[in-house]
Amino acid sequence: MSFLLKPLTENAELAGSFQIPEGAGSYSVGRLLDSDLTIRQDSISGLHAAIKTG
Repeated sequence: MSFLLKPLTENAELAGSFQIPEGAGSYSVGRLLDSDLTIRQDSISGLHAAIKTG
């Protein structure tokens, strides 16, 4: 499984396709350092998204 991150403004650093490890159960995206995918950007909240798998 994967997801596509498409920023609203042109930002090659944030854009891309990211793989979710098989059997992960959940995958977090946000500014928090313990997120599975940490995005250091002011417009991203601490826990921006939680993706549940399975």
